[in-house]
Amino acid sequence: MPSAIHNFMLRGFNVTIPNWLSASRYIMAPFICMAILTNAWSLATSLYLLAIITDFLDGWLARKLRSVSARGGLLDHSADAFLVAAVLGTLSYLQLIPWILPVFLLMAFAQYVLDSNALQGKNLKTNQLGRYNGIGYYLLAVVPLVQNSAGWELFPAPTVYYLGWGLFLTTLISMLDRAVLLWREVK
Repeated sequence: MPSAIHNFMLRGFNVTIPNWLSASRYIMAPFICMAILTNAWSLATSLYLLAIITDFLDGWLARKLRSVSARGGLLDHSADAFLVAAVLGTLSYLQLIPWILPVFLLMAFAQYVLDSNALQGKNLKTNQLGRYNGIGYYLLAVVPLVQNSAGWELFPAPTVYYLGWGLFLTTLISMLDRAVLLWREVK
């Protein structure tokens, strides 16, 4: 195991209710994916909505309990990235969204963590487009889940697929923006 990740896991991580809520998304993700693959769309949608609720609650509770930390923020954001990448990856396997989107989502998240020096205990440094993309990933995943569990189609499959390509493009733009900013800082 690389030493930076090993040190992150062992050094100063607080076991708090908000951190447990964040970590729960790691646990829910495989169950959501399995539900999708077995056409248990209602179960997948219910678990996904529960995961969204934990995402709202973890930050709110951390602020309320005064347990906000850089490591807790990293856990929260990494759980979000893992959950959404897993669900979008499963949806791409079913050819409901472009395969490249979950790949670039993970690449963008890795860049976000590395640019912020989060593995060294620093706070994550967000950019506005990256924040909007994060919301977009969650929303793009929820559309096929809800549509398949409810049995109706508000957005036709090609529309959802092309929205995935649009989100890929904004992810790519966000990554390029972060790279330019880092290059200017180093220069």
